[in-house]
Amino acid sequence: MTVNPEIFLNSIILLVSIWALMFLNYSIIKPTRINEKRFKLYKIRDDLAVMAIEGRIKENSDEYMILINLINNSIASTKDFEITKFINRFNRLLKDKALRRNIEQIIKKIERDELPDEYRKLVKQYFIVSKQIFAHKSWLLVNLLTPFILFFKVLGTIIIIFKSLSAQLTIKQEQIKDAESYYKSTIQRISIA
Repeated sequence: MTVNPEIFLNSIILLVSIWALMFLNYSIIKPTRINEKRFKLYKIRDDLAVMAIEGRIKENSDEYMILINLINNSIASTKDFEITKFINRFNRLLKDKALRRNIEQIIKKIERDELPDEYRKLVKQYFIVSKQIFAHKSWLLVNLLTPFILFFKVLGTIIIIFKSLSAQLTIKQEQIKDAESYYKSTIQRISIA
């Protein structure tokens, strides 16, 4: 069997092109996109610091400390571009009841207009950027996990069906053996008589 040299060359060019695009995406485009979001977090942090310097919010207040810690943790989690580290930090946020309670208190203060409007805008920007980072970081994981979950659900369903079928077949096999045994013993009893 011979391979057409043009098809072979085109296939190699296609594979190299796909590899080059993947390399560009993972080494340049994705880090650039996540850095853009990190720089937004730096700007939010700087604006918060300016508010504290100007006295519009107290530097030792819960509102300042919680938001600055959230921002710093988000920045730290985006340094190495690892999906799992970011998701672990995000899960810690979800599981930390005291922190969640404090965030809820801050949101209630914002809703009651007890905090400056600029602070409300910074909190909103922080959560928008965090959501974008989360979507960016978890996209590949979600899109990889969905087919695996679907595969294992289908596999689990098939296994359950086979177990049920196996149990039914085992019962039928025993019924057949019982019937064979009955016929055999009946034939033996008739033959003896």
